[in-house]
Amino acid sequence: MGLIARGLFHATRCHVPTARRVTAAFCRYHHTLKSKDSDVQVDQQFFQDTSGTWLFNAAEQQRQRYLKFNVDALVAEAIKCTEASSCIGFQKLPYEGSRYRSFEIEVDTGIKVIAKLPLKLGVPAHLTTASEVATMHFARNFLRMPVPKVLSYCSRAETTEVGAEYIITEKPEGTPLAGRWHTAPEKSTLNFLEDLVGYEKVMAETKFPAMGSLYFERDLFDGTPFVPFRAEYDSGAVEEYAIGPTVDIRFWRNGRSSLNINRGPWENLALYTWDIIDCEIAWLSRYAKPYPPESPLYISEKDNSPATHISVLEKFREVSNYVGPLAGSPSFNLTYPCYPTDGFIEDPHSILVSEDDDMKITAFFDWQSAQIHPLFQNNILGLLDCSENKYVTVPDDNDGETPADPPSLPVDFESLGAAEQEQSKQELRKMKQQEAYTSLTEKENPVMHECREDPSHVLLNGPLQTLSLSWELGTAPLSECLLRIHDLWPKIATALGTDDPCPVTFTEPEQEAHEKAFKQAKQDMEPYLYLSRKIGLAMDGVVPFHQLEHARARNAEELEKYVQTFPPEEQARARRRWPFQEGGLAFALTVDSHSETE
Repeated sequence: MGLIARGLFHATRCHVPTARRVTAAFCRYHHTLKSKDSDVQVDQQFFQDTSGTWLFNAAEQQRQRYLKFNVDALVAEAIKCTEASSCIGFQKLPYEGSRYRSFEIEVDTGIKVIAKLPLKLGVPAHLTTASEVATMHFARNFLRMPVPKVLSYCSRAETTEVGAEYIITEKPEGTPLAGRWHTAPEKSTLNFLEDLVGYEKVMAETKFPAMGSLYFERDLFDGTPFVPFRAEYDSGAVEEYAIGPTVDIRFWRNGRSSLNINRGPWENLALYTWDIIDCEIAWLSRYAKPYPPESPLYISEKDNSPATHISVLEKFREVSNYVGPLAGSPSFNLTYPCYPTDGFIEDPHSILVSEDDDMKITAFFDWQSAQIHPLFQNNILGLLDCSENKYVTVPDDNDGETPADPPSLPVDFESLGAAEQEQSKQELRKMKQQEAYTSLTEKENPVMHECREDPSHVLLNGPLQTLSLSWELGTAPLSECLLRIHDLWPKIATALGTDDPCPVTFTEPEQEAHEKAFKQAKQDMEPYLYLSRKIGLAMDGVVPFHQLEHARARNAEELEKYVQTFPPEEQARARRRWPFQEGGLAFALTVDSHSETE
């Protein structure tokens, strides 16, 4: 995600006789040799997000990522779990991930470990920690995936001197995929894709009895609902797990953590769908406040009413009674959480690869948000996603029988500016990579390929991704899903063998109004799809420190160019709806400034 702040932190390399010597005071002293900041400011960097900054909403983003803990106690745990005598190195990692604070600790035996402390971003840290530990153990030992061994952990902050939940693992070998992907030779990327598809096949073939997140039963609080799961090894050994509440952020963000709702586990698709709807309706009823007209998030008077959103959600509940059965009984599978399954998170730093030309996967490192959900919700790695392409788009395969033309540069390539030509080349490269991945998946992992191609799964997956975002994105995307179901109803009814009429209807004026609103919604999303990367922004406006001023200048430049594409009477709205400004959409913020507080 481009969050590496080069030069901000350096490895601490000096002998310390005992663990107690690696104190906050020691770290302050060592870092002040390389910093002009005061001791207190540098000391706070252990507790703050220093991997980058934000172009907008920076103060709130930084506030919610502040995490204080006992450095001495964390180091002592690292020494204990490695059976060492002292610590000789303690450094904060520059690419921490968006959901945890991470450190590299070296002990006197030469062993290096990674300590991760989850941030308080809505999902209870107890659940994210306990689930990640169990999932890593399962993926490493049962699925035989390259996952670091967990050496020590605590999922209950109140029981440890560290004062925060933590996981200590082996330090994995390899380098972040993100740093190599865009410049690696074609053969290297193909090696990676072959590896990736192989591991995806293992996950697709491993089925679970329910949806939710994976835990060791011992880590769940008394009274927590769960479905037992037994992992049976070829050797005859058996491990007991529990499928418990989901750590899917959509059930916890922006005040949803305080709602009395069901968060899993779910043993069928219908209950899962209804609980997503119930979560949103409960949040809308309790917390949603209309946006002021000057807000970047204000869409229209209609969309500013919680009642409008509740009405659309209830309509989808009605059609889900039909569309759900159309999808059959999908298998429930584990997916690697750094795929963009819900629009919130994608962190290619979490996949490590070898540094040679083979570029084989050496570690899947971050399992914090891992979920067990329907196989059709397993999306592709974001680095392969071409949905944001502007110049090189998915080829038209006509009727599906005539082979599609291979992807190519746009016909007007020579007339494009230098920046647009470079973007076109990168999009063509990505399109070819996606085609290679699709071909490999069809051949090696046909279950996954068929699932992604199944029209009923495609029909259901879109709404499931949209249900929890209507207050931010408006009702038009979900209404578009309803209209698609309405138009396909004759085929749906035939497939189900029912004479029932479609539960939702659209009058001609309603359909015309929707088409206008949906066109506007797509227009509003264009900056997200095509300009965020051009400006240099990751999710929620994240930008490396050293690129902040450049990003500000590009943001101002792109805003003016964008506004000029509208007629004069629409320019004020286009400027107000520009997403990359204070008050703009931030998926990861846990407290919405327009929500009530407890």
